[in-house]
Amino acid sequence: MKKLHFALALALCALSLNAQNIYLYYADGTVGSMPLNTLDSISFFAPAAKPDKLPLVEPTEGAYTVVWNAVDYSECADLVFAGNYNGWNIEPANMAKFEKIEGYPNWYKAVIVPTEEITQLEGKPCALAMDGTFPSDWKYQWFRDDEKTYELLQGDGEILTEYGYESQLVVPEAGEVVYVRSYKFKKDPCKVVVEEYTLTVEGYDGDIYIAGDAFEEIGWNPTLMSSNPFTFTAEPGSQFQVIADENWTAFAKEGYYNEESQCYKDENMTLVSGENNITIKVLGVIDGETYVKCGW
Repeated sequence: MKKLHFALALALCALSLNAQNIYLYYADGTVGSMPLNTLDSISFFAPAAKPDKLPLVEPTEGAYTVVWNAVDYSECADLVFAGNYNGWNIEPANMAKFEKIEGYPNWYKAVIVPTEEITQLEGKPCALAMDGTFPSDWKYQWFRDDEKTYELLQGDGEILTEYGYESQLVVPEAGEVVYVRSYKFKKDPCKVVVEEYTLTVEGYDGDIYIAGDAFEEIGWNPTLMSSNPFTFTAEPGSQFQVIADENWTAFAKEGYYNEESQCYKDENMTLVSGENNITIKVLGVIDGETYVKCGW
């Protein structure tokens, strides 16, 4: 008996069979047949995916070269690399900029020459705001979610996960060319939408502090919430925290209890478009005894 194997993605368009024969219909219009009683199995397989055709970028002596595929980027503002090569200076004039690679849509390269003494390159591909500034809350850094993550395509480098889904690229040696891919930004620099939100905190009579990139004027510096409810404008997708003091003492919040670990999650909250009235119910202050905080 024989086994019949064929690749669906090549020339085969369709097949049919009856009690005696299997008929194979090909893209060129020809039809083949084979008696079923001569086969003991039929298997289908797809050919292996073709590897990416990467743009050829030559290394530069003494520099770190990052080649970035920013998938679906609409090119509304310049792309830059923020990192330790200039002491984490985020003044656009002092940052390494990405240049378009002709013939490769959404591919960019940055040749990064350190102005500070470093042992390895550490940093993040980012977009500037449409007005040419670098947001102090880093909201236009590369980002990932559960479905689309970062990819290190080629070269000697490593992508290290930080808090949440934020990550940085590490390149250990100058003179290297590293190819990376990302599918999104923390916030889309080309789609700036602002909505009005009202935040209400229930169940706590003491001072309440807020922090986050949802609050443009204060950022992640804990600041006393001026009123309760508190109304503000922000971009959907922005994150924030509600805490008990300037030292980031966390609240135990209803809906944040982890049954398995018997602790309260202290996660950033994210603004959702259309869900503009936010109510947080506080059970108490996390003290390590009555209320225990989950580890990261």
